[in-house]
Amino acid sequence: MSFENVQIFKTARRLLTGENASYLLPKEMLSLKIKRPLIVTDRGVLKAGLIEPIITLLNANGIADIFIYSDISAEPETHIVQACCNTFDQNLCDGVIAIGGGSAMDTAKAVAVFSGETKPLTELFGEDNVAVRTIPLICMPTTAGTGSEVTNISILLDVQAELKKGIVSNGNPPEK
Repeated sequence: MSFENVQIFKTARRLLTGENASYLLPKEMLSLKIKRPLIVTDRGVLKAGLIEPIITLLNANGIADIFIYSDISAEPETHIVQACCNTFDQNLCDGVIAIGGGSAMDTAKAVAVFSGETKPLTELFGEDNVAVRTIPLICMPTTAGTGSEVTNISILLDVQAELKKGIVSNGNPPEK
């Protein structure tokens, strides 16, 4: 029996979709034990006022320690991921919430696997170069088309190598 034509399709563990799905964010955070989230977004989403209702919702549910990183570029670069990780670590965050398009989500996914890692970020490029991800991650897309919210891949621009590279992590945090 031959299995050379068998394909494996990997996707997000859970997808919540539909009108008002964002109102379930506090419940999802509770299930993942996120109390000090880092929201990763871009300046356009921030300026459009899309983050304010989320913060109001979280505050109303007793989540007050919320940190925002919005210095996301159209092509997320390795130094941006490092800076975002620094914000995560300095504020003792315990989870990452991406709100935006593919760039914000790819940055957030990279932060979720890189924060606490002892290797340099560039050594995580490729498949399965990441230890099991222990940082909870929630992705909330604001655009259609990238599909970044359902993949286990973070595409980043390695400025030194002048190449786009991917971090493919098949490891996930244990179910809670």
